[in-house]
Amino acid sequence: MAELEGIYFAEFDNRMGPKVTYEAPEGLINPEVFDAISECVIPKPWLFGRMMSTYAFGKTYLGMPVNLEGAQYERNRMLFNVGVVLHPSRRNHSSEVAVYEPVIRKIAQTLEALEAETCFLSDESMKVKLGDVLEQVLTGLRKHRKAVVPIDEANILHLVLNPRQTSQPVPNVREHDVPVPLCDLRR
Repeated sequence: MAELEGIYFAEFDNRMGPKVTYEAPEGLINPEVFDAISECVIPKPWLFGRMMSTYAFGKTYLGMPVNLEGAQYERNRMLFNVGVVLHPSRRNHSSEVAVYEPVIRKIAQTLEALEAETCFLSDESMKVKLGDVLEQVLTGLRKHRKAVVPIDEANILHLVLNPRQTSQPVPNVREHDVPVPLCDLRR
């Protein structure tokens, strides 16, 4: 399985452009690397809500960009991406990276729901908790391949890395492989 180097939260700042707001460990993505991959981290609108994998500088950056629209946001939208940085082994790059997709998807969807319910990301006093959340997620996934992280008094994030979930190839089933009943089976 690919080695988990770290986790990040990036967003589009309306004054500065794309930026990494939180990262664990600190200094995970250096500014030169981020400048090179920023268009993949905060991509064009038609790519939001999809898992994105970028291989650059010997590492894989896997994330799920999210676009939230609403009058409460400056320019009527909030753009962010939560993702991981992986150092893949040489064996099977795509299946190693795919193990992390459900985890990233769940974190992104949880942050989206928290923003809708409590303004977790747009309220700076609440968003500061995200740095600690990412640290706990990273520690749990590295040590135990799972993480149970309290976000606030009402929400807990449960994550599990399950390599069997994605590493088994789906068999190709042809039409003639499927049984077809020749009589009424309800009798």
